[in-house]
Amino acid sequence: MLLDDRDERPGSKFKDADLLGIPLRVTVGARGLKDGALEVQERRSGAREMLPLAEVAEAVAARVRSALAG
Repeated sequence: MLLDDRDERPGSKFKDADLLGIPLRVTVGARGLKDGALEVQERRSGAREMLPLAEVAEAVAARVRSALAG
C-alpha cells in the first residue's frame, strides 16, 4: 500500500502512481466522503467505480487476491 499525502495536485499524484505502475487506486475525496463512498480505479483497464465505505476494503482485497491468483 502506498499513501501519497504530498502537498500536490491530484493529477500530479495520479500521474506518478501510473508511472510507478500502481495497479489499483483508491481515491478519497470530499465529494465521495460526503456521499459515503470512495472511488476505486484499476490502472490497466481504467475502470472506475464508486463503492460504499463499508465495501471498499473487501473489494480491494478481492481484486488483490484475484491478481495474485491469475
